[in-house]
Amino acid sequence: MNIAVLLMAGLSQRFNSQTPKQFIEINNKKVYQYCLDTFYKNKDIDKIILVTTNDSINDLESELSKEGFDLKRINIISGGKTRTESLKHALDFINLNKWTSNIITHDVARALISNDIINKHISEINNNNNIIVNTYIESTDTLSTTVNGKQTILDRSQIIRHQTPQTISVNNLNNVFDKLSQDQWSTKTDLCDLCSSLNLKVVNILGDNKNFKITTLSDLDLFKYYINNKKI
Repeated sequence: MNIAVLLMAGLSQRFNSQTPKQFIEINNKKVYQYCLDTFYKNKDIDKIILVTTNDSINDLESELSKEGFDLKRINIISGGKTRTESLKHALDFINLNKWTSNIITHDVARALISNDIINKHISEINNNNNIIVNTYIESTDTLSTTVNGKQTILDRSQIIRHQTPQTISVNNLNNVFDKLSQDQWSTKTDLCDLCSSLNLKVVNILGDNKNFKITTLSDLDLFKYYINNKKI
């Protein structure tokens, strides 16, 4: 079973809008729906869990029902205060339902996710479920560290920029949360970092520049450009 966990409980504090970015409507379709559509149409995704704010659950259920989505395949649950706490809520829900196999986590703010990336994740985790599958893009900028006024240029050939999705087996994710205290896992913002204590091999899948995260209003403008000019 492949379970997509779509994280959308954030309040978009950096977005500078009264409406959280995932609920902004572009061409009669909300941002989160662009992401959801891609996962929903993928025949290898068995279950989808939308992790949202508690006060959004009823509206989402009504909205998706009217749009004709199968709510037996989609589950909508309440998230936590942090990204990792929301992931933990999803894992608890998965365990409650005794689902097994693989969890594909993704931020709905990366609304232009492609089927190609999703399929590569599924292929890798099906070949070896004792790994983490990560999505990345190469860095093209000059990068450095600055400490006490001393600047050190980094070798960008050894640096990658993480995207989502990130994929792991249900069993291994349970092992992580069993091993770490809440204080230890609550500050993690990335699945690879969260799972570093397990020493699992990370398989990196090349992502896509269109799979950017909508964080600012200028990001939203870029998203609109791709949608309106059918660059997806």
